[in-house]
Amino acid sequence: MNVQLLAFSVLFVVLSLIAAFLSLLSEIRGTGTPLEAKSWRRLVLFLTIMSCILPMGLSPTYNGEEPEHRDQYERLADALISGSLELKYDLVDERIYAMENPYDAEERERLGIYYYWDHAYYDGHYYVYFGVVPALFLFVPYKLLTGTSLTTYHATEIFTALHLLGLYLLFRVLSRKFLKQMSTGLFSLLFMAFSYMSCWYAIACPALYATAITGALCFGSLSLWLFAHGALEMKTGGRQTACILLACLLGALEFGCRPPIGLSNLVALPLFFAYVGRGRGKVKRLLTAFPYLLVALCLMWYNYARFKNPFEFGQSYQLTITDQSSYGNMLSRMNLSRIAHGFYYFLFNLSTPAHIISIGQLIAYPILTVSYLFPLQKSVRTEIRKQGLIPLILFTALAICVIILFEVLWAPHPTPRYRMDMNWLMGILSFLLIGLFVNVRQDAAAARKALGILCMLAIGVSILFALYPDSGNFLDYYSGEIRTWLHV
Repeated sequence: MNVQLLAFSVLFVVLSLIAAFLSLLSEIRGTGTPLEAKSWRRLVLFLTIMSCILPMGLSPTYNGEEPEHRDQYERLADALISGSLELKYDLVDERIYAMENPYDAEERERLGIYYYWDHAYYDGHYYVYFGVVPALFLFVPYKLLTGTSLTTYHATEIFTALHLLGLYLLFRVLSRKFLKQMSTGLFSLLFMAFSYMSCWYAIACPALYATAITGALCFGSLSLWLFAHGALEMKTGGRQTACILLACLLGALEFGCRPPIGLSNLVALPLFFAYVGRGRGKVKRLLTAFPYLLVALCLMWYNYARFKNPFEFGQSYQLTITDQSSYGNMLSRMNLSRIAHGFYYFLFNLSTPAHIISIGQLIAYPILTVSYLFPLQKSVRTEIRKQGLIPLILFTALAICVIILFEVLWAPHPTPRYRMDMNWLMGILSFLLIGLFVNVRQDAAAARKALGILCMLAIGVSILFALYPDSGNFLDYYSGEIRTWLHV
């Protein structure tokens, strides 16, 4: 066990909780923002990032000591550098190629065939079905520059830090433009609550699955920040065009990390068309969306080169416990019962203590439920219309629903890590609604104090989820040693 890393992780988590508590005191006492509000917000940003990324290196399951199938991005980088798209292994059981259906897990087990878990397998070759963009942007450059492979969880650390930075910058734009009555204390609490909520799974299990997800979150939050900054704050001109162009590129790259998160580009549509509608040259402005077409063509070529299908990312050909090659297309799995169960699982699921991390988001995080009820108040609805935020709020809610629907129809069964795909958007929507409520209810001191307490609860729930022993994370891996220390 890396005791030094554990000590630093605990230190930054404790400091972050102290910062959250001080922010709560600021809100409760009504003392206004600190004298150096900007410095305080940046300190909160730093502590939040450090408390999220430092614990990622604690478990040997994910820190590279016991990589197993979680080193696929490192291997993909080697393949890309050598001019190949397939993963090379010294030991390959050729009998799998002779199977009538290599995706039948029971048949593989019966025949005793050795295979590489959770890889895409097609026409005798192993591939990575996770998005290629993280490999292109981090793993390949790192290997070319240093001559060594980037350990996968380090990529998750980088993506998580950038995602939280993007989320912070987006919140700052929204608060400057629309939510001017939000105090520094409440801003800090909301940022911390929604940051932990958006990435607690990556803190616990940072390699491979979380790498693709946090890569998409990184590009997504930075893209939305640039869209908001460019469309709402910048003057018409070349710099604004460059800002929106970069926002489009980052938004398109989400699909090359994790396609479901790419659907969050729906949130950017009101911001993009607000940009297009300003001034002359609308056709030229629409051309800034060209990065979406370029990235789409590149991804389709990548998919066709591997699976002879431009729209197949490899999901159908993965070697796990389910045969997804027999699932058919998404439309064939569309039925109301399946969809209703999926929405229930992600939003309202009541879990037993043995499966606490599967609890629905609106149950686990009351701050979300409370804020989503604010539009029932006439004053809040009036403020939404006054600020011109109806399209942004509706498209954010739509993006959340579409992503959940996609998860239900695309994946064989929902898992806790899929919550990362929509949690950040749920936080953005909640941040907007809370800020609008504060705008119109400046006299509701008790309500603002309650919101601060709910933020603290959300922070605690996310930390609990990250600590919950599961999938070889820190407490799961070291449970025996910990019980010995505690004499239980």
